[in-house]
Amino acid sequence: WYIMNGKQDWWQRDESASVSCNLLADAVTTPDVWHLVVVTYDATGGSSAADGATFYTDGAAIASTATNNGSYVAMENKTASPTIGSQNGGSNFFEGEILGGPWGPWFTQIELTAAQVKNLYEDMRLGLGI
Repeated sequence: WYIMNGKQDWWQRDESASVSCNLLADAVTTPDVWHLVVVTYDATGGSSAADGATFYTDGAAIASTATNNGSYVAMENKTASPTIGSQNGGSNFFEGEILGGPWGPWFTQIELTAAQVKNLYEDMRLGLGI
């Protein structure tokens, strides 16, 4: 996950096929304001894998565009860690601030529901007083 031209961008890579697919938010995320940004993925896999991802900003699903690849099969269980703020381990790094501690960044091994994402946002908003 990273920000490209102010838009959230989620990439999934199939190392064996050496291909990727991605989900790009349709709108720019308002800069210089704290946001809870979440991406969920339902483990769809296959040539429509990016269709299984959803972006949320501040507890609400946002419009986005999936770009799939017919050669994509699945992400593989390798030793590399997920990256936040960089595309395919490249040099396009997020240059903003990311809140640490209990508010992130973090990941789960389950797909969060829209209600769970909304609850996380409300908890963060109340906990941080924003």
